Amino acid sequence: MAAIVSGIAVGGTYALVAVGITQIFAVTRVLNFAQAGFTIWGAYIYALLTYEHHWAVGLAAVATVLIIGVMGLLAEILVFRYAHKATTVNKIIMTFGMLSFLSALATKIWSREVKVAVPLFPRGGFSVLDTAVSWQQFANLMAVVVVVLAMTLFLRRTRLGLQTRAMAEDITVAELMGTSRSRIGMLNWGLAAMVGGLGGVLAASLQPFQANQFVAYFLFALIATLLGGLRSLAWTAVGGVALGVIQSVSQIASNKIGVGTLAIFVGVVTLVLLRKHWPSELSKIGWTKPQLSVGHKYWWLNRTLLIVGWGWLMLAAHGSDFWGQTGAVIMVYTVAALSLVPLIGWTGQISLAQGGFMAIGAGVFAIVYDQHRIHMVLSILLVLVAGVIAGALVGTICFRLSFVQTAIVTLAFTGVVVGWLLYTPWLHTQGGRISIVGPSYLNTGRSAFVGFGIIALLVGLMLRNIRHSQWGIAFISVRTAPDMARHFGLHPSFVRIAAFSLSGAIAALAGCLYMLLLTISDASAFGVGLSLQVLIFAVAGGTGSIYGPFIGAFVFLAIPQALNLGQYGATAWPDLLGGIGIMQLMASRPDGLSSLMRRPARPIHRTPKSTGKSFSMMRPRRRGEFVSAGSVSEPSP
Repeated sequence: MAAIVSGIAVGGTYALVAVGITQIFAVTRVLNFAQAGFTIWGAYIYALLTYEHHWAVGLAAVATVLIIGVMGLLAEILVFRYAHKATTVNKIIMTFGMLSFLSALATKIWSREVKVAVPLFPRGGFSVLDTAVSWQQFANLMAVVVVVLAMTLFLRRTRLGLQTRAMAEDITVAELMGTSRSRIGMLNWGLAAMVGGLGGVLAASLQPFQANQFVAYFLFALIATLLGGLRSLAWTAVGGVALGVIQSVSQIASNKIGVGTLAIFVGVVTLVLLRKHWPSELSKIGWTKPQLSVGHKYWWLNRTLLIVGWGWLMLAAHGSDFWGQTGAVIMVYTVAALSLVPLIGWTGQISLAQGGFMAIGAGVFAIVYDQHRIHMVLSILLVLVAGVIAGALVGTICFRLSFVQTAIVTLAFTGVVVGWLLYTPWLHTQGGRISIVGPSYLNTGRSAFVGFGIIALLVGLMLRNIRHSQWGIAFISVRTAPDMARHFGLHPSFVRIAAFSLSGAIAALAGCLYMLLLTISDASAFGVGLSLQVLIFAVAGGTGSIYGPFIGAFVFLAIPQALNLGQYGATAWPDLLGGIGIMQLMASRPDGLSSLMRRPARPIHRTPKSTGKSFSMMRPRRRGEFVSAGSVSEPSP
């Protein structure tokens, strides 16, 4: 019974975060990853006001919720209102960037130390069936009930609530009836942020906390939104509380680390595979078909700057091992970002499982190379095989799922790998800690930079060859015309699973390189945050091009170091710049930084001798590039 009570208290936080996510999705169709950032800031501000400035807990809680509500309003006004032309998927990626920015800014201000807040409710409580229930635990559950009832009454009994529901049903009709999209959007972003801030206050009141703790809360909150179908606030809240209970009871029943996380993962996979009817809104969200970018008029300058930047990094690495280490880190993230090219760039699938794939690669490499002393080349081959198997498993689960469902399931996969698999005897880790002794020829940052750089170039060359092969045609055709591909004998499901397998192998290789660089790592290093960071670097660089990951990792890792912003103690700068960059890029240039390096097609005019007509067309700039439709016009008399 004590486990159930404890699970309800923690599940209350999951439920509040999930209710905020569902509210935003119902109105905007955006899966709001930034909700975790609002919860983080709610916890930190409440701890600051109560523990350091000694405010009264009630006043501090109200002030915190209002401050976070203002942050939600600013997010809608400053970011999402001016990204109205962006696709739904681009806006979802923007929320990744906002989460990265908010969490990195909180880390920059308050560091990574454990923080303590004054509990919102006094000590003591009451008993239920001979089980003690504290007032704070009871308050967490009642907060969920009150929030759900209040939001339900708001949606059903107020004019603004009815306008919100109308906007959720049909934006065009609602606007024709006089409903302001910007006002409704601002209102709901503010409400959702306030709910997230309240979740942060209650979580901080339960126990000491760190920023990465709330990313795990967000993972379970996302799973709870699936239980509610991303539509029902009540069922979403029930799902959040139920997940907290399942996690707590499973953990106590088995007494093994991560069993609760495993139980939840199995449950969510069962749910998405067996539930037949989902809201139609989920199936309408997906990557748009790839389009040829028009390029940039200053492409030559952008290419020159990139070449100069890479040249400077190589010279700096030659003169200083610190920069060699920086270059090696960039290469690791480049390989990890390249693993998303077959998924996002070619087949149009989302994946937040890259952290899990990298953890599997690191664990397998530690076993075969460090413990069994197998040769380096053979060890890497076994890592690739493990990545293919893991990728095929995730691909088999996700190939029929929608964009939103795939994002949640792959994020849950990363959570179960980091929270459970790394602690099992199968990977022979020491309490989730992986350690290896690397070869002597990779002892320095310079040698690691050179070695990892060669591997990154080989991976890029392999992907380029695949793209120009029959497999590349299959990948692209499954994204652009799946029915036509099926007509010619291709099985889209098999092709999508193959893309996940290829992605898993490359990500596992990145995990192997990561371990060679770190030599010792905790399970938390491969968590949800790593998956989000890899996704941001890949999308910011551009997954439609092989060069995109090289650009994204360089810009968001090398530049902070060059500006002296990435030294020890200020490691939040790459995430800060990455978050700002991804929000700007998704709003203005969703195909990433690689499009800035592309030469635009120049129009030419020809006058065929046979007809005397003027023919205007766009000259393709490179082999394999499509020619834009031209226009034919009669000559003026």
